[in-house]
Amino acid sequence: MSVSISARLLCAAEFVRRGSIVADIGTDHAYLPIYLIQNGLASHVYACDIRQGPLDNAAACIRRCLPGDDRITLLRADGMQGVPDCDDYVIAGMGGQTICGILQRASSCICSGDKRLILQPMTARDDLRRYLYCNGFEIVDERVCSESQGKFYCVICAEYTGRRVEYRTVDLFFSPALRRRMGEADVAAYHAYMLSVFEKAIGGIKKSVCPQIDILNKYEALYEELRGIVHECDGKRTV
Repeated sequence: MSVSISARLLCAAEFVRRGSIVADIGTDHAYLPIYLIQNGLASHVYACDIRQGPLDNAAACIRRCLPGDDRITLLRADGMQGVPDCDDYVIAGMGGQTICGILQRASSCICSGDKRLILQPMTARDDLRRYLYCNGFEIVDERVCSESQGKFYCVICAEYTGRRVEYRTVDLFFSPALRRRMGEADVAAYHAYMLSVFEKAIGGIKKSVCPQIDILNKYEALYEELRGIVHECDGKRTV
């Protein structure tokens, strides 16, 4: 029985290196591990979760979709603690700050060798990008997908270099890796969405009885930088 996965998990799966050993942190029903094995994208997957309930659900899905297959190992783990050495680590469907905490606690295993992080934060994307920039990780690629009208998901592909990345504030909200994909419809739509978010925030501050001028100035500067991305990308396409 083949498993179908959501657009955001499919986006994450496309960053997995073919034939790699993968850890899916917070696996829930193990849909992603099953998909990776069924499509020959991974040689083995550790399906990890902190709670037994999701692991029981995962076991049932694996029995139904991959009966008798031993290429998925269920593992009860807090983040990456106790997870065997892997090539690619997927952390999807969690808040950005939660992902930062998982990475911080696992720095000894993800900061050595040819490791790849595939991260899909549900919130606090700016906090996660800041953590990566400041802790020696390079965002080598990033994609956007949408599953419903106005609902966007960013999937970040990062690798450890040991070098702190110099960044602008705008890079926390729209990474250089995303700017390289501005020709894609979902990325362009996400850019327009981000502009609308800051436009509404600026409008709300201006209507306030006691507007916070420092925050207003910060948001206005960031809004102009986001607007400038279009011209920046157009200029690079014409070179």
